[in-house]
Amino acid sequence: ESLLLGFLAEYPESIYRMEIYFELGKHYYRKKDYKRAITWLTQIDTYNLKDEQKGEYYFKLGYAYFQLNQLKEARNAFYEIINADTEYWGPALYYYSHIAYTEKSYQTALEGFLKLEKNPSFAESVPYYIAQIYYLQGKFEELIAYAPSIMDSVDTKNSIGIEQLVGDAF
Repeated sequence: ESLLLGFLAEYPESIYRMEIYFELGKHYYRKKDYKRAITWLTQIDTYNLKDEQKGEYYFKLGYAYFQLNQLKEARNAFYEIINADTEYWGPALYYYSHIAYTEKSYQTALEGFLKLEKNPSFAESVPYYIAQIYYLQGKFEELIAYAPSIMDSVDTKNSIGIEQLVGDAF
């Protein structure tokens, strides 16, 4: 950290400036200092990033904003990679869909969660969101048809919640 900051102070116009910003942003992200991570990441001109770096950049920027409860900024960052071919698309889509859910954009959230339904990383939480969205949208037939197929894949706490939603739907 001190070497990179010293280099930037000594050579502010260096051709490595953007790479150093990215490394500092990732460093603060790892330390969970999200405010400083955002400070460094937002100085980067994304056109200077390699394609393989863009997924990591947008996810870490979005997650840092998410942790600071700056949901609009987080949503915008996640949106950049929810359809990209990157290892970060799944987590980005999950958080993007979660934000849409909290903002009551249920259809957007539903579309995202349905894409993640078969992803093993999200297999426990996504079905509960889907069931809740069907219920909140008044799609009781879909909820009743969907619930039995997921009851074995969700944890006990969520299965009780789903059972309550289905009972109410009936």
